[in-house]
Parts: sequence; C-alpha cells; structure tokens
Amino acid sequence: MPSGLKRTLGASTARESESVRENLLAAARRLFAEKGFDGVSVKDLANATGHNAALVNYYFKSKEGLYRECVMPLLGAGMANAECTLRPATCRQDFLTRFELFVENFIVSHLREQDVCVILHRDLHTEVVKQLFKDHLLCLGDHLHVFLEAAKKRKILRQNLDPAFLTHVVGLCLFQLITLDRFRSEIGEPTFLDDKQRASTIRQITTLLLHGLVAPEKKPTHVGR
Repeated sequence: MPSGLKRTLGASTARESESVRENLLAAARRLFAEKGFDGVSVKDLANATGHNAALVNYYFKSKEGLYRECVMPLLGAGMANAECTLRPATCRQDFLTRFELFVENFIVSHLREQDVCVILHRDLHTEVVKQLFKDHLLCLGDHLHVFLEAAKKRKILRQNLDPAFLTHVVGLCLFQLITLDRFRSEIGEPTFLDDKQRASTIRQITTLLLHGLVAPEKKPTHVGR
C-alpha cells in the first residue's frame, strides 16, 4: 500500500472513511450515467471527489467493483420484490393481485434508482453488465417465468402464449418505461411517472399487460330444464 495512502487512512475516523466511500459512490453513479462504464476512469472518479485514486481500489477492489456496488441496491430491490410477490397463484384473482403488486413495486423501486436504470441501459453492451445480467437479472427473470408458467398450467393465461417470451416482454416493457421517462424529462416533454401521473400510469400499464396475458373468463353455462 502506498505510504501516502497509509497516512490518509490512518488519519481518517470511521465516519470519515464512510463519507469517502459514499462520496465515491455518488460520483460514480453520476459519471457512469453520463459517460458509461467504458467512458469513466479511476482518475475521473478521483478528480470528481478530490480523493486519492487508490481509494477506489481500497474500498471497491476495482472500477468494476465500484460499478457493481452502484447497481446492487436496485438489483437487490428487484429480487426482493420478485420473491415476495411472484409466488404461484392459486386462482385467477390471486394472479391478478400478485401481478399488479409486482408491477407497482417494480416501478416504484426502479424510480428510486432511476440513475442506475440509465446506467444499465447505457452499458448493456459491456462485459460487466452482461455478467450482472447472468448473476442477478436472470434469477429475477426466473421468478417471473415460473410465476407465468404456473398460471398457464392453471389456464389463467392465454394458452397460445409462451411464458419465456412473456417474461422478456414484461421485463423490457417495465424497464424501458423507467429509462424513457427520464429521457422525456431531459428533452422537456411531460413525463408519465411524476408524482401526479404515476398512479394512473401504473394502472394503465398493468391493465395493458394483463389484457394481453390473461385468458377471458369463461361464462357459466346454464343447463335448460
């Protein structure tokens, strides 16, 4: 460890150390959202915070470690939502309730981490995001796939639909809704997820998705006397 870094760490209190870590995370989120993973160097992070560049490796092992730390709160929230809401439905109404809750929680939690959504969207081509997708996002998708597969077996879903494809479409639709809402804000267009519109947007996107997913209810047949 460089002697200068030892002196820096030795003089820091636990609170100051945590402050340095949070400063690096905040700067990284902003820079990664602006320039992407490949466009940000460790030197850029040091310049943005005024900290020794070696602190990035000290706290996060590498730039990739810092990147993963930036996005993990979002991925963790997504997994918690899936595990809580996407349990196999016991009936049609149970499916509707669970799906609606999943969509609402997804949108609300991703809005809290909208910068991270922008970061991931920008960096889909990078190896670090491809690995994050394999390590975490596929697992979240598996929960949704199993949920939809179980609903199809119970004939809650339309029988001509493929749960694997539906999983892809639902995830893409919800994620794009979040990232494009930020884009609309940046170009001065009205957004659909601000405080006034959010509840209505969640209702509409849920209705739209469910209309395509759910099989029509069978009307009871009356046997004539």
